[in-house]
Amino acid sequence: MKYYSDRLIKKVNKEQEEFKELTLSKSKESIYNQASKIRFYEYMNDYITFENIDEETSKILYKGSKNLLRELWDFMLDLEDFNIGNMDDANYIIYEYADDCKKRTAQM
Repeated sequence: MKYYSDRLIKKVNKEQEEFKELTLSKSKESIYNQASKIRFYEYMNDYITFENIDEETSKILYKGSKNLLRELWDFMLDLEDFNIGNMDDANYIIYEYADDCKKRTAQM
């Protein structure tokens, strides 16, 4: 059963679409200045949609944040060597972020 995986995919697809609509309502210069963020959102949305993320991690990601792509973007900004488009880096950020969510939940 892939209950949380399916819900996670729907959630990030919706967030990506809302981000796209908001971004396209901005000036050309603003859009240009957000090129890396746009690429990151698109890549991570595709990664979550098409890669096989296990159900436990999908549940953590689904429940961990209302705006997962934004949270992953903020999380990625603290990393030194993240390359957008690199599957190993995408995998790393997904599982590191999920571990971080688990730790925060355990401390509550």
